[in-house]
Amino acid sequence: MSWMQRAKALKMIGYADLAAGDTWKAVLLIDLQLLTLRNQAFATPGSEASKKFEVLIGQIRHAYRELIESILMLEDYQGVMEICQEGTKKYRKHLQDFFRSHGASANAKIVGNSWITRRWGGTSSIPFSFIELRILATCVQSHQHPLEHPAIARLVPCYSDGPRKLSFTANHTQPIRILQQLGINHFKDRRYETWVLQTIWARVANNQDEHPSELDGISIRTIKLLGSFFDHSCEANAEWGSKSQDEHPYCSGGSTKVLYAKRQIKRGEEICFSYAPFSGRETKEQRFA
Repeated sequence: MSWMQRAKALKMIGYADLAAGDTWKAVLLIDLQLLTLRNQAFATPGSEASKKFEVLIGQIRHAYRELIESILMLEDYQGVMEICQEGTKKYRKHLQDFFRSHGASANAKIVGNSWITRRWGGTSSIPFSFIELRILATCVQSHQHPLEHPAIARLVPCYSDGPRKLSFTANHTQPIRILQQLGINHFKDRRYETWVLQTIWARVANNQDEHPSELDGISIRTIKLLGSFFDHSCEANAEWGSKSQDEHPYCSGGSTKVLYAKRQIKRGEEICFSYAPFSGRETKEQRFA
């Protein structure tokens, strides 16, 4: 089964995120063939190389269409824009109208949803963090299957019932480029298939914490080593914080995560912290009203 065939099957059963990853691999393979034939086809119009080049142009148009459809299912309009911009640079002569049309549609969605960004902040494209980069590098160095590596195996993923938010750049193109630089052939090495990378992302996302640093505009993302061992309570007796070496242990903005008591904890009492961001800003009665 080819990458495109598998991608179509995955998209049909609702796994648009996995379909996008496999379709991207198909695009990369066709793009490599086009790059090999480009000069030869242009030098000798009407030759076999030129005819094969035109066939491959049709194939890559189809692959890009499938890729864009998968990403649109995930509502990553910024990802579509990035693909169209890159595709226009590569295939300005052959696919300019194709990418311009899809790019304009994605841009209209971004403009239409701009009130969400203004209201809640952030963008649709999630940057690939150093956490994922270090995890990939650690897994490659260990020669283990990534999901069997202790850094990943102990993390529990969380999948929502609805469609998962995904950034094509963060979840597919950047990890693949990192793996290439680390010497991994992601076309042949089954340990780093699309579903494996998405599982890693889901596990990290479910076990990470983000807090501001001392640098303006920069946030620190860390994996909570013990978070899964504590239960939630709306009236928590403990709270996560952070500290740095030269500051008070319960300050914010440090690079080390700490769990500290909010009140005196009795012997034998279960330690709980709040999973909800509104804890401490509303009373229990207000939350249940």
